[in-house]
Parts: sequence; structure tokens; C-alpha cells
Amino acid sequence: MSKVTIYILNYNYSKYVAKAIESALSQTYKNLEILVIDDGSTDDSLEIINRYSDKVKIIEQNNVGLVKSILKAFSIAEGEFVVRLDADDWLDPKCIEELVIKISKNKNAALAFPDYFEVDEFEQIIRRIKRHDFSGNVSMYDQPAHGACTLTRKDHYFEVGGHDENFICQDGVDIWLSLTEKYDVVNVSKPLFYYRKHSQSLTVNEDKILSTKSDIYRSHAEKRGYVKGTSYAFIPVRSQSLNGVEYTLTKLGNKTVIEWVIEKVRKSDLINKTIIMVDDEVLMDKISKLFKNDKRIILFKRDKKDSSSGVSINTSIEKFLETHDTDSPENIVILTTNYPFSRHNYIDTSIYSMFLFGSESIDSVVMDNSVFYYHDGSGIKPWVDVFIRKEREDIYIRRGGISVFNKEFLRNEEDIISQKMGHVIVDKISSFEIRSNDDLAIADFIATKLINEKKNV
Repeated sequence: MSKVTIYILNYNYSKYVAKAIESALSQTYKNLEILVIDDGSTDDSLEIINRYSDKVKIIEQNNVGLVKSILKAFSIAEGEFVVRLDADDWLDPKCIEELVIKISKNKNAALAFPDYFEVDEFEQIIRRIKRHDFSGNVSMYDQPAHGACTLTRKDHYFEVGGHDENFICQDGVDIWLSLTEKYDVVNVSKPLFYYRKHSQSLTVNEDKILSTKSDIYRSHAEKRGYVKGTSYAFIPVRSQSLNGVEYTLTKLGNKTVIEWVIEKVRKSDLINKTIIMVDDEVLMDKISKLFKNDKRIILFKRDKKDSSSGVSINTSIEKFLETHDTDSPENIVILTTNYPFSRHNYIDTSIYSMFLFGSESIDSVVMDNSVFYYHDGSGIKPWVDVFIRKEREDIYIRRGGISVFNKEFLRNEEDIISQKMGHVIVDKISSFEIRSNDDLAIADFIATKLINEKKNV
């Protein structure tokens, strides 16, 4: 029977840590080493942890953060397999047993992970998080497993170099990319641990995690020999007014809508040219004056009929490439002006993601956990009952206004459903969409806030 090390990471989780330890001690799998690493807690965590000193190994350290604590755990772990348990979560009694059985059937598997229940602060189940069957038909590995409760084969972990200390705010993405490049991953399609979502959770800090994820994608793409190709950004602009002002030229804070969009393109490391496609000559003249000194920006007069609803933007892109360029770009990035605050790193992340996962297209998205209803004639009913609702797979909604395609997509647009479409999850501000005059007022508030935050950095 292979030895398994469970390491419990704790920082100021005195109200939760006992339950985490008890769940580790209650496993049906008995060949266990249990480490409790206290990362410099300032509450009474250690007093509680020390009650288990005869059953677990306790490591006290100054506060060094998540990644260094993980590296510490792997360096001292005696087990062939190592699994992390955060102090605010807990395991099902059969969790380790099920994971070991699963990973033992595949010697090339580096990771094994289960489904899990997401619970609130009162330990009430919010929903079941389902995983794809990675031993089945999964062809895109662009959904990294949660770092917690993931059983890792220790020798494979060290072979790929372990976690990169440069990425201090991450949860499994870095090591997932390292391991899946060489090894298999497997999952147990049962909910085997409980993930507590509360105000102190690491995952609450959405912006920091998503920004770090972008950096990780870039790093891994470069390690795998990514060579910067040619990427063009296309920004379609229609003549329209909100509040009696041309929408594209409406000021949000101290910049117009189009300037907000162009700003993120300028910050991108991978965009070679930016083409603003305008369907109105007067508007085109006004926009040209804003960017007259920027040689990377090209204004293209778009036919009115090509900008009407129901006509694919690809028609305008093809016309531009036919008339302005002899070389077709490798990547085509489409940015819409109704998402002015989408961050530049999502553009680059989308392109890197195309390379890492072999995607043919990418859309920026947010996850939607809403409850949907239908009308059966007698009133509205939940789309699914409450129990099924908790078990459904994640649903994604297009947000953020970023789409990326490889050059072949222009010729195969009708086959979009059959393509390998990847995704990049964006933060809440990036997902804010302007559709109305009221949205403009909110956008102006957001813009002012962003400008002030930048001044104070």
C-alpha cells in the first residue's frame, strides 16, 4: 500500500482547522502521513493544532505564503503521493482511498482529483463542481484542476521542477501546465471534498488570481518555444450616439471610449497592427485625429452594408487583408468597443492559450451560476430542480469583448461549433458592457475610479 502525505495549510483559520484535521484522520485509507503547516498564524490556531500533536506532524513557520508552503510540504513529505488540504476545507472519509485506486491504474498519471461540493460559511452545499472525464474524450486541457485536494505523484512533481516561486498568487495552474505537458491526469467522478467559499478564501481575490494566470500562460508558452507571430487587432466601430454624443467619442473619465480600447492594445506585447474599421467618414476623420501619431493604428473605411446586423465581421476583415496586406496574420483579434475596460493581458493570454492548448479560437467569458426559469403555462418553474442545479457543469457567457481566431477561421466560419474553442475568464470590471445611457454613467464612474487608483499607485 503506497504511502500518502496529506499536508494541511493553515493561516489564521482557527475556527476551521480542527475539522480539516479530523477529516484527514478519519480516512479509510490508513497508510498516511499528516502534516499541518502553520504559516505564521496570529490567532489561536496553534493552540488548536497542538491538540493533535500525537497524531500529526506540526510545522511552525513565519508567514511565507502559499507557494513556498507547498514547496516546503513536498520537500519533507515521505509519501509516494502528496495531497493538499486547505485548513478551511475538509475531506470525505473515502477521498484518499478513491484517489489512490484511480491513479494506481495509470502509471503515467501525475495527478488525480475528484469532484467536490462548494459550501458556504454555514457548511450548506451551494453546488457540486463537476469535472470532465480526462480518461475519456477530453482533448483540451484548458480547465486546470483546483490545487486543493489534488493527489500528486511526488516523483513526477519534482521531475518538472515543482511550483514556480515567481507566481505567488496561483492555485494549481502552473503545476497543471507543467505536468500535463508530459503526463496524464485522471479524475474520480464523485464529490470527495468540501470547498468552503467565504470572505477569507484565496479565490475571492479574483483580479490577482486572473492576472497571475496570465503571467503563468506567458511563461509556459515561452518555455515551450512560442515564437511571436503576426497578430492583428480589429476594432469595428459603428456610427451611433448615446446621450446625444457619438458613442465612440464619448468621454469616460479623461479618455474617449475608443481611447480606452486602444490603450489596452498598446499595452499588448503580441499585437503588431491595430485596424479600426469605421462605417462613417465624418467619424473616421475624428478618430484619425486622435491617433494620427501612432503608426501601428490603421483606419479602414468599412462599407455600411458590411456593418449592418447579420453580416459577419469577417467580410470586412477579408476586404482589409485583400486591399492592405499581402501577408495574412497568424492570429486575428477582434475587440468590441462596448467593453472598454477589458484588460490588455487578456489579449495576450488568449493568444498564448491558442498555442498551449491547440485552440482554433478563443472567447473571453465569465462563469454564470444563475438559476434559470421557464414558463409552463401555469407560471414559471425552475429550469432544473434544486438538486440537479447543484450538480450542473459550469455555464459560460461571452463577456469582455475579446475574440481570437487563427487565420484559417476566416475560411471556415460555418464550422465554428466543431472547432476547438478555448476560453479566457475575465474579471468583473473587464466584463462590464455598455448598452445604454445608464451604462455610460456607470462606465464614467468606473473610469474615474480606475484613473484615481492609477494615480495613487
